[in-house]
Formats: sequence, structure tokens, C-alpha cells
Amino acid sequence: MEQDLTNAEDSYWKTMLELIGGKNMSKTIVPDVTASESDDYEKAIDQMLSEMRQVNEKMDRDQVEIDRLKAETREILTRLKAA
Repeated sequence: MEQDLTNAEDSYWKTMLELIGGKNMSKTIVPDVTASESDDYEKAIDQMLSEMRQVNEKMDRDQVEIDRLKAETREILTRLKAA
């Protein structure tokens, strides 16, 4: 089963590379984008990156809280076992 999945994945990626021109990667595609559109894309990307940073910071704070609660739970269990 695992081998079948690997073969399917290999086939998928080979097909994707062919579709995007993976056999000849020297071709560069340059999109026709106006300066205004470029600015809009840049602002949108900056906004997304900012949101990603905020989410990562929240995840870090959440992990600190999870670790604190785990330690507190271990303490309580230790006291209960000793009683």
C-alpha cells in the first residue's frame, strides 16, 4: 500500500512538472501587471504576512499557556497521589 502511494505521488509530481514546464525550466514567465496592480499585490502580501506573524505569536502564547496548565496539572496529580 505504501509503495502504491509513493508511486502515485511520484506520478503526480512528474505530471505537475510537465504541466508547468519542468522539463525546460529556463523559460521565465513575466506577467503583465500594471504598477497599481503591483502595489495592490504587494500590499495584500504584506497584509497576509502580518496576519501570519500575528497568528504565530498567538500560537506561541497559547503554547506557553498549555505548558503552564500541564505543569499545574502535574502538580495537582502529584499532591493527590501523595494524599
